[in-house]
Amino acid sequence: KVCPFAIVPCSFSGCTEKITRPKLKEHEPTCEYRSEACKHCNEQVQIAKTEEHLAICPEFIVECPRSCDVEVRRKDLQNHEASCPNKEANCRLKEFGCTFTGRLRDMEGHSKENYKEHEQLLRTVIGQLQKEVSAAKSTLEKEEVKIQKKVSSAKLKTADQKKEPEPPKTARNTHQKK
Repeated sequence: KVCPFAIVPCSFSGCTEKITRPKLKEHEPTCEYRSEACKHCNEQVQIAKTEEHLAICPEFIVECPRSCDVEVRRKDLQNHEASCPNKEANCRLKEFGCTFTGRLRDMEGHSKENYKEHEQLLRTVIGQLQKEVSAAKSTLEKEEVKIQKKVSSAKLKTADQKKEPEPPKTARNTHQKK
């Protein structure tokens, strides 16, 4: 026979409570060491560690840290941040000289408002590239002439080496038969 007033431990791992059997039935439904399924990801989590779990739960809904008013699952936050309208970015013509930095949502307006300046930046770059192409073409033409001269010279040397040498003059060859 089991004594109803015996002191027993709580059945949940980590709980150190020791209480009488009748009180155990009252304690267990409220024990902070019991586990419940996370309402976001369904992972079993101890009640005592709910806050800790929610801080890392991949399915927990979080707000964008850039205050764009978007809420996404934590696991999708990195993808959102890459295209967040409040993300800071350089103008797409930075490599050509535009110094504008602003939010992604402002880029279209910046491009429309500064199209003349952007056009001038591109014209300048195109002009520089044309000069570089012209200089490279001139250098190539000069190199081609040098190569052609070397090829011609090599051909002449090869032709000279292929000519049959005249037989040496000997005493027999100097006397003609009469």
